[in-house]
Amino acid sequence: MRFLTVLHLNEKEKQELIELWNTVYPDVLQFKSLYEFEKYLSKLKDLKHTLLFDKNNNIKGWFADFSRNNERWFIMMVSSELQGQGYGSRLLDEAKKKFNELNGWVICEHEYKRKDGKPYQSPVSFYEKNDFMLYPDIIFETDVLKTVKMQWVRN
Repeated sequence: MRFLTVLHLNEKEKQELIELWNTVYPDVLQFKSLYEFEKYLSKLKDLKHTLLFDKNNNIKGWFADFSRNNERWFIMMVSSELQGQGYGSRLLDEAKKKFNELNGWVICEHEYKRKDGKPYQSPVSFYEKNDFMLYPDIIFETDVLKTVKMQWVRN
């Protein structure tokens, strides 16, 4: 496995990230096209990407950090087959070296399904293990999804 940090994604990388996203996240968050994904990314300011590649140069993980409201926010996903092997923690550890705080939204509930019909497993315990604090009173909710703010702050 190798990590690579880039400022811009090429079309192949974007397509692989859409596939990974649609596999890992709940089905209510699916991207149906490259255009939808690019539109989503275009709204993120000062965006940087760290990609995790396997030996065949396939993307197996993604950490993207960006600026929102004078805070550093992130998105992260790791392929289901690699979860529990430390890659997510390694992505977070690298980001923690660069920033004094990281903010994100996390799905706390287990009622969602993935594209394959299997239950979506909330990553709350993973983030708590990695020293993130949840703020249950700060909620981002749409008609299809409810998330809670989480934050890591350097001591």
